[in-house]
Amino acid sequence: MKRSIVLFALIGLISGCAKIESLRYGEMRHRVVVESSTHAAFPDIVRLKTGEWMVVYRQGSGHVSPDGVIMRTVSTDQGKTWSEPDTIVNSVWDCRDPSVIQLEDGLILISFFQSRYDEPGKAPAAVSCFVVRSFDNGKSFTAPRRITMPGVEWSATSAKILTYSDGTLLMPVYGGNAGEKSRAMAVISRDGGDTWTEIVTVARDPGQRIDFQEPCFVLSPSGSIVCLMRTAGADDYLYRVQSSDGGRSWNAPASTSIQGQAPGCLVTPDGIMVCAYRDFWPRGVSYSISYNDGITWEAETQIWSAAGDCAYPSLIGDTGDRVHAVYYEETVTLTDQKSYIRSTAFVVGRPHAPFGVHASFFAGTGVQIRWNHVEGAVYYLVYRGMEPDFNPQGGYPRTGNAIASPTESRFTDRSVQGGATYYYRITAVATRGAPMENRGGESPASDAVEVIVQ
Repeated sequence: MKRSIVLFALIGLISGCAKIESLRYGEMRHRVVVESSTHAAFPDIVRLKTGEWMVVYRQGSGHVSPDGVIMRTVSTDQGKTWSEPDTIVNSVWDCRDPSVIQLEDGLILISFFQSRYDEPGKAPAAVSCFVVRSFDNGKSFTAPRRITMPGVEWSATSAKILTYSDGTLLMPVYGGNAGEKSRAMAVISRDGGDTWTEIVTVARDPGQRIDFQEPCFVLSPSGSIVCLMRTAGADDYLYRVQSSDGGRSWNAPASTSIQGQAPGCLVTPDGIMVCAYRDFWPRGVSYSISYNDGITWEAETQIWSAAGDCAYPSLIGDTGDRVHAVYYEETVTLTDQKSYIRSTAFVVGRPHAPFGVHASFFAGTGVQIRWNHVEGAVYYLVYRGMEPDFNPQGGYPRTGNAIASPTESRFTDRSVQGGATYYYRITAVATRGAPMENRGGESPASDAVEVIVQ
C-alpha cells in the first residue's frame, strides 16, 4: 500500500553527478532497483539534498506476513545503479508501506504502519502509524514513534507526508473503528514532525457504502491540496477531494475517471498533474495526466505490463519534464517466485511549439497554412492577427483570436479580405475535449508568418 505525493520541483544539475541521459517524448527507460527471492514491495522514492536518490520498501516472506521489515537502497547516479539494500526498521510486528520525505532543514521522515498477527493463519489487524527520523542524512534512524489518534481504533498510511507552503506537515492516513467503513484522514504536525496532534477527516461516506483507503496528497498549481483515494465499494474508481485552506476542511468526495488503485501523484514544472496507479486493464502500472487540478484525467499510458501483481508506483521529478517512477512486480511460476522493485523514466510535458510554418495566398481558395507535426498534439490552434507581434489570445472560437482547431497540421483560411496583410501563429494542444475548454496542455506559439492577400 504505497505511493508518493510530491510537488515536482525544477531540478538543476548537481556538481559531480553523472551525466543525465537523454529521453524523448513517448520513450520509456526501465531498470531494476531490487531483485529478491522474497516479497519486496510498496516502494517510495525521494531525492535527497545531497543529490542521492533513496528508495525505501517493505520486504517479507509474503505479501502479508509477520516478518515485514523496512529496507533502504540508495543511488548516486540518478537511478542507474543502486546500493546493496539494508534494513532500517525491524520490530515484532509487520512493518508496511514506508514513505520518505526530506524537510528543508535536512531531517528525513519515514512514515509507515504496522500490523499484528494474533493467531497463525488469521488475517492481520492494522495497529497504528509510525514515524522514524534521521538527523544525519540517513546514516542512522531513531526508534519508531507511534502516531496516537484518539477515537480511531486502527490506522494505516500508504503515502508520502505532504509539506504545505507554510511548513505544515500533513500525513495521509486511513482507518476507523470496528463495524465502520474506513475513512481518509490527515494527521497534522506544525512543528516539523516533532508532534502530530491534529486529526482532520478528509473523506467519509455517511451512507457507509464506500471505504476510502490509501489517500495521497499533492499540492496543485493553484495552491490547493488535492487528495486522490483508493476505494472499496465504488467499482475501484479513484475518488478525489480538495482543500483550499491548508487541509483544515475538504469538499465532498467525487469519483474520477481512473479505475485503479494505489495512486501516486506529482505536479510537473508546467503545472501538469501526473497520477500513476495499479491498472486493471491493461494489467500493470499506468499513468494519466490532468490539466485542471485532477478534476478530469486523460492520456492514459501504460508504464509496465505484468501478468502478476504489479502496483504501488511512487513518483519524483527528474530533470525538466522527465518523471521517474518506482513500483513493484511479483512473478510466480511453478518452480520459482521473484519480486522486483522496478523503475521507469518517462517524459510528461506540454508539446513543443510548432515549427516549419508556411503560409501562402491562392486566389479563389484563401490562405493555405502548413506546419510540421508535433508529437503528442491532439489538435492545433490557428491564431490570426493584423500585427507581426500579436499575442495569441485564448477563447476560441468567439472571444479570442484563434480561428480554427484542426487535427491535422494544415489549414485553409477562407475568411480573408483582399488587400489585407495577415499574420498567423500556431500552437499544439495535448489536452482532449472541446477546444479552449482549458489551455493547460497548449504549447508555446510558433513564430508569426506574414501573408499579403492580393
